[in-house]
Amino acid sequence: METTQNTSEQETLAKTIEEIRTYEKKNLRVNRIKMICSVISVALCIVIAVLLSINIGQITRDIDDISATMTEAGSNINIVAQDLQKINFEELSGSVQLFSNAGTETINQIKEATTGLDRILDEAEEAIKNISSINIENLNESIQELHDVLQPLAKLANMFH
Repeated sequence: METTQNTSEQETLAKTIEEIRTYEKKNLRVNRIKMICSVISVALCIVIAVLLSINIGQITRDIDDISATMTEAGSNINIVAQDLQKINFEELSGSVQLFSNAGTETINQIKEATTGLDRILDEAEEAIKNISSINIENLNESIQELHDVLQPLAKLANMFH
């Protein structure tokens, strides 16, 4: 029996060793992947550091330009704020109200001045209709007849001069 028990123990030991071997292989793969990731991370950090060191001068100049622009904008805002403090808004409001009242009064005066304009335009339209209804041909004939009648009278009047 001891041999069966030894064989059983050896088989169990062999299975355990195989499981440990499988676990260690998986662990080795995970450790290799971790190492590759670490190497890639270090390489990326080095590349970023090199790029930053190359461009640090430009970045510094850009930051200085932005800072100067912001300072100038702040100064301009202060100037505008000081100018706004000088404005008397009550007086300005009164002036705007006076201007508005004057404009309203002017509009009312224009309305009053043009009230008769509609009547005048209607009369002008009627006159234009009357003129356009004249028969030019008959008018020319009448003028010619009048000329023919007045010509002998004109000759007679010239004789007495």
